[in-house]
Amino acid sequence: MLKPSEKVPDLSVKTLDGKTWNIRNQNAENFLMIVFYRGLHCPVCKVHLEKLQEEIEEFEDLGTEVICISADSEEDTKQTKEEWDIADLQMGFEMDIEAGRNWGVYISSAIKKSEPERFFEPAVFLVKSDDLTLYFANIQSMQFGRPNFSELRRTVKFILRENYPPRGGA
Repeated sequence: MLKPSEKVPDLSVKTLDGKTWNIRNQNAENFLMIVFYRGLHCPVCKVHLEKLQEEIEEFEDLGTEVICISADSEEDTKQTKEEWDIADLQMGFEMDIEAGRNWGVYISSAIKKSEPERFFEPAVFLVKSDDLTLYFANIQSMQFGRPNFSELRRTVKFILRENYPPRGGA
């Protein structure tokens, strides 16, 4: 289990801009926010990521770089980007299921024909960019009950203003 203030595992994923996003090569001022989502098949993910789209500029203003990651194919991720209102979100695709397990993300098997054979359940990680240690984690076993991005943005403001330490690592 990942604990706050401990180094996070490596993470490298292909992105729709034709590059590879590697956690070790990022230059965010304060945080990296890593959002695992189920994939194109999930209508709850659509709503959740569209809410993140509404907040993305404010997160960036707070020195927080955001990437959204699924195990979906490049083709499905392109379709996601085209059909959902998420124009400004950085999208990673074809992340290895085992790499997700290293992060403690729950993995599901398809129960409907519209679902991929295996996919990630939702998770949001806030990682300190200076030392790549975990600050915050919200890991879910189902698609419901996700964190509110407006509240999380206000929390990041508070963390930075008060120099509030990570909690939960005892």
